[in-house]
Amino acid sequence: MRVSPRFIIYLSLFAFLLSCKNSEPETKTTCLFTGKTSIFEYQAAHHRKVTNTIEYDQDAEKRLKTAGKTLVDEASEGTEFVSKTTDATVYSFTYDNEGFLTTMVTRRSILFEGSEKETYYYFDKLYKNFRLDNIETAVFSYTNGRVATVSFKNVNTTKGDNDNPIVLNTERSKKYEYSGDNVVSALLTAVSGNTLTSFSGGKITSIQQTDDRGNEGSLTTYNAQGLAATVTLGPSRSERKYDANENLISIQHWDRGTLTTHEEYEYDNHENPEYHIPRYFKGIPDPIVTVQSTQGANNLLFQRTKNSQSNITFENRANYQYNAYGLPESVVLTPVSAPSNPISSTTFRYKCP
Repeated sequence: MRVSPRFIIYLSLFAFLLSCKNSEPETKTTCLFTGKTSIFEYQAAHHRKVTNTIEYDQDAEKRLKTAGKTLVDEASEGTEFVSKTTDATVYSFTYDNEGFLTTMVTRRSILFEGSEKETYYYFDKLYKNFRLDNIETAVFSYTNGRVATVSFKNVNTTKGDNDNPIVLNTERSKKYEYSGDNVVSALLTAVSGNTLTSFSGGKITSIQQTDDRGNEGSLTTYNAQGLAATVTLGPSRSERKYDANENLISIQHWDRGTLTTHEEYEYDNHENPEYHIPRYFKGIPDPIVTVQSTQGANNLLFQRTKNSQSNITFENRANYQYNAYGLPESVVLTPVSAPSNPISSTTFRYKCP
């Protein structure tokens, strides 16, 4: 079996696409969320167990200090080892004396240990053992208290089986444009293409990606809440709707003008602890998303996905246990049709008085 990097990165079905509002939410509880661990098991060609862990730490000024996420995918046949992939990312932040973010270092490593039954696919080659290490350093500069530029330096090292390590160095840059005191746009320039972020009234209105040949890629437009409303890529398009608490309540996917899937979500009235992981930094108008895997102010209770072409519907329900502060302590996600067969289980961690 071939295992691609894309499979590893996007495997966790219980993670949501992030859409961030252009303001920092007010904390309602004295408990500090420090992380969570989710476990997802299923049977495919082999039995698979996926463990997804996130954690973060703040400094005395409640600024994001470090954040990390680790995904471990283990495959087995009975007691026989098939493969194990560990994908870990750690973010670290440095600030100046005025509280401005000066550097953000992102370290990511992927370690694959395989067997004859499962190998790792990377750039047209298969490996039984593979390792990727990536370090990206972002340096922020400011003018009159507003971010002016961000420079990115990336070092990517890969090694498969007995091959010699391959080291690739790349650079990117991001430049912000202002009209008076108002941010107008931010252009991220890279060898692979550009990303143009447009703003109005201090909020993101659109993000347009373009490849190195000038061809337009995905276009994301944002609503008045500052949340992603539509995503268009070629003939494909998705439309998203939210409630007043920024909870995603529906997604419709279209392909060449035909509705293909419709997703619906319902939520509890308890606080989503991930909602308060810092995303906004002093003097920077757009969010920096790190380890968040959910969005909105509340916690998912129910999800329904209907395939319009096959007329097949999947429904899942989340069952929570809450602590004395009303925060989720644990949750089990189960299919409505088979409540005794859980899809995933999650435990939450806090620092409480």
